[in-house]
Amino acid sequence: MRTKIKNFWVSLLMLAFIFQPAFVSAGVPEAVTYLKSQVDDPWITLALKAAGETSIPVGYLHSVSGNLATDYAKTILALAAVGENPKTFGTIDYVAKLKTYFSDNQMGDKNLLNDDAWSILALASVGEVNSPEASAAKNFLLLIKMLMAAGAIRLVLAAIPMTRPRRSWL
Repeated sequence: MRTKIKNFWVSLLMLAFIFQPAFVSAGVPEAVTYLKSQVDDPWITLALKAAGETSIPVGYLHSVSGNLATDYAKTILALAAVGENPKTFGTIDYVAKLKTYFSDNQMGDKNLLNDDAWSILALASVGEVNSPEASAAKNFLLLIKMLMAAGAIRLVLAAIPMTRPRRSWL
């Protein structure tokens, strides 16, 4: 009896793998159509670029304003993804604007970690991964990672593993 049950489940799993494409109801073309129907946003620009689109509108990025580091980080990432220079695009130097959120050796809000992670990615996308702001933000995230490993705090942060500890402070 156990063998029949095991064979049934194995057969069912094999059928699921074989017919898996038939179970998928949407794909990249449908996702692109959906994204193009939404209000322009840097995250949508990044998604369209990741989907392989080439004619992505970026005019809306000429006048970005925000009060969070992530507002400028996502704009920098979107512009870099489509081959535009965030330092000279429009009338705002978005990289310089992002750097104004650097305070107390971290980027943006002291209570948030995502603004540090997105700022590091944005600065790296324009070749400024070793800028004082990016380096300090990386060290801040590494400190959080070390505290987590020591059990001092408990968080889930997927962005931390992308960086390596610097021997100078270990």
